[in-house]
Amino acid sequence: MKAVISSHNKKLLAPTVANEQAPTCNCRQGTVCPLNGICLTPAIVYQGHIHTNNGEEHYTGLTEPPWKTRYHGHTSSFRHIDKRNETALSKRFWELRDAGEEPTFTWSLLTKSHPYRCGSRVCDLCLTEKLAILKSDKEQVHLNIRSELMNKCRHSRKFKLVQL
Repeated sequence: MKAVISSHNKKLLAPTVANEQAPTCNCRQGTVCPLNGICLTPAIVYQGHIHTNNGEEHYTGLTEPPWKTRYHGHTSSFRHIDKRNETALSKRFWELRDAGEEPTFTWSLLTKSHPYRCGSRVCDLCLTEKLAILKSDKEQVHLNIRSELMNKCRHSRKFKLVQL
């Protein structure tokens, strides 16, 4: 038993190579990455910019898994009409599309954050998104709705015995 524990501890405490870093992008063509080469970054607050004939509109969002997973969710809601009401961003996209426009998107990273940890009282990721929405420029058009600021953190649900 002692041998098993010591071998396990050696694996855990083994020095890691400093040059080994998690990949930041796995796009097939690195120059076409939607988030400028950092699409595999987890726990971020991001901003989507919709470019239309009438100007630019903004949407602030968050994601706990890598951003690329959330990006695929957004693009899926842009392709499938039955998913048009998933987010405020997809609602606006389909409104513009119904009006005959073809909007284009750009994405930017606002900040990195920490997801909810079991036992903590607050979720830094949710609070960071709410703060980014509140601090956004009032002169720009924002698609986020006010009720988002009052939502309860959804990241803590996975740590509960009864998931509501």
